[in-house]
Amino acid sequence: MSTTSQDFRTDQRNAGRLRKAVRQRSWTFIVILVIVLSLFSYLAGMYTISRDLAQTRLLLQALQTETQKARRDLAAQNSSQTNLQAQLQRTKAELEAIRPSKDSFVISPNQSITVGEGLLTIGLIGSPTNGSVSLNVNGVRHALGSGDVLQLNLTKSSCRIAVQSFDMFKATIVASCGTPT
Repeated sequence: MSTTSQDFRTDQRNAGRLRKAVRQRSWTFIVILVIVLSLFSYLAGMYTISRDLAQTRLLLQALQTETQKARRDLAAQNSSQTNLQAQLQRTKAELEAIRPSKDSFVISPNQSITVGEGLLTIGLIGSPTNGSVSLNVNGVRHALGSGDVLQLNLTKSSCRIAVQSFDMFKATIVASCGTPT
């Protein structure tokens, strides 16, 4: 009996030692497994980040190219618009020279015109000077500069005469008459 009991006790001790060794190896295996999984996760994350970073760089480069193209197009449109505006201004000036706007008159020195349905007779007395023109309005002499306005209240209506511009050979005026104010 003693041999069997001793064998049994030895088996139990060996089994305890075996369990203890398996537990220690299990913990070692688990720790190594966690370290390997952590390392794998880290490397996978780095790969994903580097791939995403490369895609972001490509997208950024494409957007910069688009932005530069849009800026060039905008500059070309601005240039075209400026050219069109200058052409429009030239065309307006040419049209104005051919056909002055309503109530706008060009008077040469020592010339007179009748405006406002015959209510006003306006004449340019001599050549304009550097700072003013001498206008004869219904027999009364007035010295006016560029941008000056002469308001006349007549019995039938109120008339307004404005000097737009003048040079040595002509004066441009705007004359209109309406109901008295």
